[in-house]
Amino acid sequence: APLFQLGEFSRDMLRDFVSNTYSADRMSISASGVEINDLLAAVDTMNLQPSVAAKSSPSGAYSGGEIRENNEDLLAYTVLAGEGASGSGDEMWNFAVLEQLLGAGPQIRWASNTTNNKLNAALTKKTPEPFHAQAFNVNYSDSGLFGISAVTVPENSELVIKTVLEQLHELATKPVEPQSLQGAKNRVK
Repeated sequence: APLFQLGEFSRDMLRDFVSNTYSADRMSISASGVEINDLLAAVDTMNLQPSVAAKSSPSGAYSGGEIRENNEDLLAYTVLAGEGASGSGDEMWNFAVLEQLLGAGPQIRWASNTTNNKLNAALTKKTPEPFHAQAFNVNYSDSGLFGISAVTVPENSELVIKTVLEQLHELATKPVEPQSLQGAKNRVK
């Protein structure tokens, strides 16, 4: 959406945008320290569908993905990412609001941004194990990358991945609370 529309997004517009843009044909998943069968099982539970309005980008289209297996690390890192919006495209603002709705990392030094992180709030209710999850949005001149990164102990990774995917599914299928949407828009401004 153009900059002048930043304060004009409705819940329906955002839900349509998420379901049409953040879909199986526009995502990749990477993880380390996670058993591949656990990762695939967590992804399968979400029943992700191809976008009904999938469109091809003339330049800079994201494609690819990679699976790396056990590295004997004490933590498991997972990234769920897909093509985002270019820095010059109208969709850039939609992705910025979506990043804030899910929970972006701190934008200023020494800040934790835990009060606005929907992902960490959901994880706090499900596990006592250490974890962190946040959305990220990177915009380049011809394309972008949007996703979620999560880290936890390996034995907790399936639960963390499932919870992150549940939050994405909820955002794509249920109305966003007006105060949450307005707060996300305000943080983007």
